[in-house]
Amino acid sequence: MKRLLSILLVCAAVFSIAFAQSGGASRRGRKPVDMQGDDAYSIKYEDTTALCLVGNVMFHHNGTVITCDSAVRYSERHMECFRNVLINKDSLYVYGDRAEYNGETNMAYVFSPLIKVVDGDATMYTYTFSFNTLDNVGRFGGGAILTKGDNRLEAERGYYYADSSVVICVEAVEMQDTQYKLQSDSVIYNLDTDVAEFATNTYIWNEKGEMVNATAGRYDRPSDRFELFSDSYILTEKQEVWADSIDYRRELENAVLRRNIQIDDTDQMVLAFGDYGEYWGDREEALLTARPSVISYDPEMGDSLFLRADSILLFTERPYDVDSTAVVDSLASVDSLAQVQQAADDAMRQQIAEAAAAMAAANDTTVVAEPIADSSAVAMQTADSTAVESVEVAPDGEPAPELTPDEIKAQERAEAEARKAAAKAEKERVKAEKAKAKAEKAAAKEERLKAKAAERRAKRQAKIEKYERSRGIVRDSLAQDSLAADSLAGVDPAAEFAEDEMSDSLAVEADTIPHDSVHRIIRAYRNVRSYRKDFQSICDSMVVLSVDSTIHLYQSPILWYGSNQVTADVIDIFTANQQITRAEFTGNPIMAEQIDSVAYNQVAGKTIEALFRDNEIYRVNAIGNGQTLYYTTDENSGRITEFMTITCGDISFLLVDRKVETIIWRGNPVYSIYNITQVPEDQERTLRNFVWHGDKCPTMEQVFDRELRPSRRAEMTRKPQPTFPIQQSIDRRRKRLTESGVWRDRTETLSPDAVEFVESVSRR
Repeated sequence: MKRLLSILLVCAAVFSIAFAQSGGASRRGRKPVDMQGDDAYSIKYEDTTALCLVGNVMFHHNGTVITCDSAVRYSERHMECFRNVLINKDSLYVYGDRAEYNGETNMAYVFSPLIKVVDGDATMYTYTFSFNTLDNVGRFGGGAILTKGDNRLEAERGYYYADSSVVICVEAVEMQDTQYKLQSDSVIYNLDTDVAEFATNTYIWNEKGEMVNATAGRYDRPSDRFELFSDSYILTEKQEVWADSIDYRRELENAVLRRNIQIDDTDQMVLAFGDYGEYWGDREEALLTARPSVISYDPEMGDSLFLRADSILLFTERPYDVDSTAVVDSLASVDSLAQVQQAADDAMRQQIAEAAAAMAAANDTTVVAEPIADSSAVAMQTADSTAVESVEVAPDGEPAPELTPDEIKAQERAEAEARKAAAKAEKERVKAEKAKAKAEKAAAKEERLKAKAAERRAKRQAKIEKYERSRGIVRDSLAQDSLAADSLAGVDPAAEFAEDEMSDSLAVEADTIPHDSVHRIIRAYRNVRSYRKDFQSICDSMVVLSVDSTIHLYQSPILWYGSNQVTADVIDIFTANQQITRAEFTGNPIMAEQIDSVAYNQVAGKTIEALFRDNEIYRVNAIGNGQTLYYTTDENSGRITEFMTITCGDISFLLVDRKVETIIWRGNPVYSIYNITQVPEDQERTLRNFVWHGDKCPTMEQVFDRELRPSRRAEMTRKPQPTFPIQQSIDRRRKRLTESGVWRDRTETLSPDAVEFVESVSRR
């Protein structure tokens, strides 16, 4: 009783002193700091008196509880706690060896060789920690690590917002889970939503070895979604991607890119640009709009194709969607389709025979299963048999005797088995038909490939025959078809044949497709323009195929090379090693060369073929209904001297240094040659449908006006990945402190006495 009275007197004295010092703090509405302890006594502290509390000491302020083994209460709002310090508010627990609390600033400062902070399933270890009990904001420093499930986060310092479960980490931030690693100068991490945000230069690596870099963004772990907002960059094994912002859903491998897009596909040697783009990783497709452009390049050759359109689609294609072994096997024999059908028929016959045998056993009659030729007939008969009520007839033609109940059940079982067998047979038939259709499709594809190969062989044979004729093996020679007997003078037919054969061999080699290869396809739509230093083009639709290095132009295409222009319904350009080898023009083709502002050499035919060597055209063939309007010029002055009109079956032009050296007409040529001053007034100077479109020929600036970003691959691959040095240091310190007994990795929560104390304070 005396002890309790002394405690009360000391407390009263301290309260009166604190009240006088604070100037009536309680009267100003400030919350008092509630306290409780097993024992208390006063001590001299500077020019005043302090209160010592010992045993189960507890403080309560702003909804926060502080427990410890002992404490010194210097004033009404200032106290210091010792040993086994625990700070709790809601789900937050802070463990330390010593703490100072200032009720004026609502700040609690925790001290320990290692401080532990727990909030739900998140745990932090750090060296310094303070907590504002009013704002519920903690501050940590000296290095800290935070773990939550698979997530690991470390930083030099930062802030923890208990109300929103948000951690702001600053300096040397490194983060990882099972799928990625992150390195940044600052990260905002929400423990509840599992979302990490960053606003400084940040690097991210995933388990595939891909790398992401941006100066602002967020990672939503539950949806596995990256949103990069500024200076976004992605590096993969074969691609580099730049954009102002990228929204990337990793699980779906889909991305939306916005503004200043650049994609460098080093595998397909394609650069793509745009201000809006979408990428679908599951089918390896990319769509670019808003000033899209593409560069097809070859670092070894140096020549690049620049392409621009309203929209550009890039995607990859595997030449064989079905298993290559299955395709080869299905085409190994002409009888393969019949074998598939035969196997299905055999299976159905076997099942129906078994069902019939079961029925025979049930009825104690003899049933012979006749061979069935048509499986569809079997299915029809089975279906009909279930629709018509059957009548049993004895062998002598008399009605069968009534069946016993057991026999009826046996018959019903047999009929059920028969229906089941028929259903199974029908399923097998459908399966067989699908296999048949699949094999037929493969066979049709193979036939198309064979036809293409046969066409190539026929072309080669035609060239051989042409060569033989040029050597006099047949009566009809090229000289007889020419306007002049010496029109082929100086031309070696053997060399000509070898050159043509070489062009075909390149095409054949390009057309040979490995079964396991993957090829890039580029489709450009609306207002398509392309530029290469040796040719330019416009059209409304273009397709670029890497499988055979071809470029296809549709919808009013126009091609320019040098002073030449070609128009046609369709233009096909064949390349090898980034060099043009051949071009085909079909559908009202007209090839023209500008001589001056009003004079144009013109050639037309059903089809026009141009052959190239070292990106220079050396031969032009107009095949079928050949028409030519041709101006002859003086070699010295360059003035036009003659005008020719020719119609014939086929026409060939042999060029040297882009100048026509020889013209060959075949198939009953009809021609007229006029002195340029004597051309009849009614003589047409242009072919039908000819229009010179020189003003439409695109320039480099009109096709490509982007700033080309240099590759960052070397720089990024040298960037060291996170090693988590703070975590390693804290783990070593935890182990050392635990083994020495200086520190415990505590896990306790509020004691029952502390819970009761909080409840009693709350009831006041």
